[in-house]
Amino acid sequence: MDGSGRRLRVVFAIFALSMLWHGDGSMLWGDDPGAKGEDLRKTYEAASLEIHGKADKERSDLGAKYLGALERLEADLQAKGILENLLAVRKERETFAKSGMIGSDSIPELIRLRTVYQESLAPIRSAEEEASAKLRDAYVQRLESLQVELTRAGDVETAVKVKSEADTIRQAVTVEATAVASNSAAGSTDAGAGWPDPVPEMQHAPLGGNPFKLNSWPLKTALPSANYRISGQFEVEEAKGQEIQLLSGSVFRGADEKASWLLRQSSVLVARDVQFNGFLLLGDLNSRFYFEKCQFKDMNLRKGGAWFGGRFMSRWQFRDCRIEGSLVEDWSSRKFGIQMVACQVERVKFPSIQYDEGDEPSEVAGQSWARVRNTHFRKCVIPVSVLSLLDDCSFEECRFVDDLTPLTFTMPVARTVYLQDCKWEIKALPDKFTLNQKKLSEKP
Repeated sequence: MDGSGRRLRVVFAIFALSMLWHGDGSMLWGDDPGAKGEDLRKTYEAASLEIHGKADKERSDLGAKYLGALERLEADLQAKGILENLLAVRKERETFAKSGMIGSDSIPELIRLRTVYQESLAPIRSAEEEASAKLRDAYVQRLESLQVELTRAGDVETAVKVKSEADTIRQAVTVEATAVASNSAAGSTDAGAGWPDPVPEMQHAPLGGNPFKLNSWPLKTALPSANYRISGQFEVEEAKGQEIQLLSGSVFRGADEKASWLLRQSSVLVARDVQFNGFLLLGDLNSRFYFEKCQFKDMNLRKGGAWFGGRFMSRWQFRDCRIEGSLVEDWSSRKFGIQMVACQVERVKFPSIQYDEGDEPSEVAGQSWARVRNTHFRKCVIPVSVLSLLDDCSFEECRFVDDLTPLTFTMPVARTVYLQDCKWEIKALPDKFTLNQKKLSEKP
């Protein structure tokens, strides 16, 4: 993107918030203080989704152009009969199609194309960061002004909520800056860098009593190690942006058929060495879940709540976890984002991914929140749409099936799988989706 495009995006972000304000600093759209804050938040979220949505589209378009350039270079080398370089370019193309990551072969043609790709990627990232920073600054300033206005009007309760929202945005900036610094320190320069996303650090004070008997929790809290039973539909009131740490050794069970736990908008949950059994776990818009060495049995995870917008509205990360019986019953390309690495999955019948309007299977399969790597599946049912996200995974006694609606891939996607005693019920893989099938005994 050129400089004028970046400026337009920043102007849009600030203008979106400025529309809510009179020149004297008072807010537009009615006299209800609660409504003022709600209108301001909605405008901020809409502007934020616009910024990130445009950046995602630009990155996807750039990736498609890079793949196209590699294909043309491959054809040119084939015509010239230069086999060694041809194989290097083919390897680069297949690696990028699978993971979005560039390779390391040092032939001049690839170095030139990588340089062009990385130089083109940098302004997209810079524009997104600049616009997001400007938007957040403007939003916090408006919240601070509203806080003063509410305090003067004697509405202290609402003023406290507005202050909490501003604090949440500042905290998000700190977490984001830490992640960026971590990726930079690791030498990350490509679209696939930084995967999986870093687990947020939490050292919160434990909550006293039975948390599931309380209507409100602190904004940052830890649940003590215990056996918990969840009855009916549970959610914490006014808990947007909450940070929840589940301490090791805890067990969370559903006590009835309606057992569910909803995390509010923009909340973050981190769990290590925790068991989850037999209930529905939901996350509202921009919620994030991080599980490490956890066990899941007969669980259902999905997007919940009333807020919608953008891609991967709820995000779920699994590291070295064991998952049995079920995982997700309704998989939408927009509502459910997944990162899974080094897990064990057994007896799970995966649903077909439902692609929202504007989403395309090969483009979705290249996103960092649509990746499953180095995971073992046993006695699972896996449709083609889910298979397109799985790479370097192993399968034992699994069934592979077609999606109800045939998929069309516009860009190449290649996956490597390791199989043992599996049933192949797929009539034909979609064009541009290739699968390198190996025996389970061949897996390194």
